[in-house]
Amino acid sequence: MCCVKLVIFDLDGTIVDSGQTVLRILNNLRSELNLPNINIEYLVDFLSLGGEKLIKKALGHNINSLEYLYIFRNYYLNDSLIGEKLYPGVVSLMENLQEKKIKIGLLTNKPTNLVYKTIFYHNIFKFFDIIKTDDGVLPKKPNPQGLLEIIKETKISNKNTIFIGDSLLDQEVALAANIKFYFHSAGYDDGVILNQNEISFRQYDQLKRIL
Repeated sequence: MCCVKLVIFDLDGTIVDSGQTVLRILNNLRSELNLPNINIEYLVDFLSLGGEKLIKKALGHNINSLEYLYIFRNYYLNDSLIGEKLYPGVVSLMENLQEKKIKIGLLTNKPTNLVYKTIFYHNIFKFFDIIKTDDGVLPKKPNPQGLLEIIKETKISNKNTIFIGDSLLDQEVALAANIKFYFHSAGYDDGVILNQNEISFRQYDQLKRIL
């Protein structure tokens, strides 16, 4: 894989194991609604979808999902993130990519303010050459526009680019953009089609021997 010049990462479930943060906030909201706690397995198929779909799954269809999405994101913005961790080996891989002069991008459906809160908290902002978030303008994944804009702005071709993600949504956007998809199977797999991945891996150390 010596021809790889750009590696684009998804965020949640790929770089950051944020599931427990999301679960904690949602269970706080459920408590306010006099609902019992739920576990992470209940949410795993919805973590990558985010937004209203996640809120409806976690809080029920009878609530005002837009209102509670706003409340959820406000809680998230003020959360300590204590206990949230990066996946083992991801920082070492990014350091290795930088040493090799391989550009690093980030593409996520997470809102901009929460993305920057997360990457500053985990001290990984310094690694990214380009970041695309849910800014209210850019179409969300699986629309490929975000990936294609990163490729255009870095002036690197599709064939020299890979996208690393953990979900079917990530797989779909990579395929739509004609980019090789590396599947992080230790994330929030919600039905990734295994025979459509370039590579599937659980540990980032596996990629250091490839990239």
